Amino acid sequence: MMNNNPLVFFGTPDFAARVLTGVLSAGLSVASVISMPDRPQGRGYRLIPTPVKQVAQDADIKCYQPENAAQLQVFLEMFPPFLGLVVAYGMILPMEIVHRYEMVNLHASILPRYRGASPIQASLLNGDAETGMTLMRLGESVDAGDIIAVERVPIGHYDQSETLTNKLIDAAVKMFVEHYRRVPLPWEGVSQDHSAATFTKKIKREDGLVDLLEESPQSIYRKWQAYTPWPGVFVFHNGKRVKLIELDLQNNKLLIQKVQPEGKSVIEYSSFVNGNGSLSAS
Repeated sequence: MMNNNPLVFFGTPDFAARVLTGVLSAGLSVASVISMPDRPQGRGYRLIPTPVKQVAQDADIKCYQPENAAQLQVFLEMFPPFLGLVVAYGMILPMEIVHRYEMVNLHASILPRYRGASPIQASLLNGDAETGMTLMRLGESVDAGDIIAVERVPIGHYDQSETLTNKLIDAAVKMFVEHYRRVPLPWEGVSQDHSAATFTKKIKREDGLVDLLEESPQSIYRKWQAYTPWPGVFVFHNGKRVKLIELDLQNNKLLIQKVQPEGKSVIEYSSFVNGNGSLSAS
């Protein structure tokens, strides 16, 4: 039995916008979009639409941007959702909303592993062979709801956070659309094993600093996978930051192929060594 009622989509950043684009491309009806408020950016502090709002505008879908939970509750009382799909929205929804409406969430890990802000990077940092997308009901705490479905995604040797994100978005859209078309509401879920939960942190710029002498080649390579494109991995050489742009790991040996010296363009590592000396790895 296919669900024919429209969705309400909750999301804010690019990841959520790309999921919304996939859902719309699959032909599902989205009644309205809820996103965090636009924030001023750039030198002129001009208000820039959130990525999700931009997708909604391009698709001629109403986008509502409540400043707080109270405003959100008023909107939902006026326009109650048949089903709310939450993807990196940015506001923790009050329990009154979670309990009152059918609300599900897409999270970029195989829960209960890697709850929190950086599950994609965590899977790369730990050298996992696979990760996945979890479709779950919203629960009493963040990323702790009952699991409805899981779509597994293999991690390749050359995957970085960006390429893995692309795979996960495709998996998320495929899983959600198939479930939405096939399974009538309400969706049943299986409780998570909370004792097995692991948690991720928000990534900071300084996390990209590596030590070529003290850290293992595997650790540095995994950081490069996880932190490319942001914050990138880097070292300090003669007092200057050098970003490691292209690496490989072969036979447990770290191969530095391209670097970007501070304030300069990307160059081959061999050219850098000729003018500046080795970074203590080859």
